[in-house]
Amino acid sequence: MHETVLLTFCDPLPKQCSRLLNLSKKEWRKLLDWLDISGLALYFLDRMRELQLCNMLPPGVLTRLKQNLRDNVERTRGMIAESVALQQEFQKACLSYATLKGFSLCPSSVPKPELRHQFDLDFLIAEKNVFEARGILERRGYRLYAISGRSWEFKINEKLVISEWIKRAGLQWLHRLIQDPRHLWRRYLRNNPAFLGHIACQVSGLRQYPRSWKR
Repeated sequence: MHETVLLTFCDPLPKQCSRLLNLSKKEWRKLLDWLDISGLALYFLDRMRELQLCNMLPPGVLTRLKQNLRDNVERTRGMIAESVALQQEFQKACLSYATLKGFSLCPSSVPKPELRHQFDLDFLIAEKNVFEARGILERRGYRLYAISGRSWEFKINEKLVISEWIKRAGLQWLHRLIQDPRHLWRRYLRNNPAFLGHIACQVSGLRQYPRSWKR
């Protein structure tokens, strides 16, 4: 089934594509799941329209693909608007930055951004402007979600999930410190010498603190 879909992107159209006419409802359900996961669903719809072969698709499948397209068009417009708003903020603050990947490559590498599943916005920020950019994002409702090397991931309207083992060990303070070291290291270390002693006691097992412990 997967091969048949991929063959529809060939020119000239291979005869094997006629297999689509003989798929059962169950096979189409599986195929739709695969199309969604692979990110090919909207490209497949666009190709069938280009070939004027939408009549090969069952009505329910065609309806589902068209709805997917409408949803993605709306989501893409929202992401473009958000990208523009963020860039205006960066420019107003005179930050050095570049937009990366996704619809920023339109039309050269992404001729139809409404067909692409873009899940995030990517910016390359000059090192000297990193914390100013973070402030702009936080004022717009974003929060630092994860750090991987020199890559910072921000999310909006999403709570960070703390692993159960961290809660059981009473290490929420360490989790918060890792998430926001710039603002918390002074509070935890320099401004609270007793904090180091509490850490040593907890790690050594000499003392257990409540999960919601505060000094």
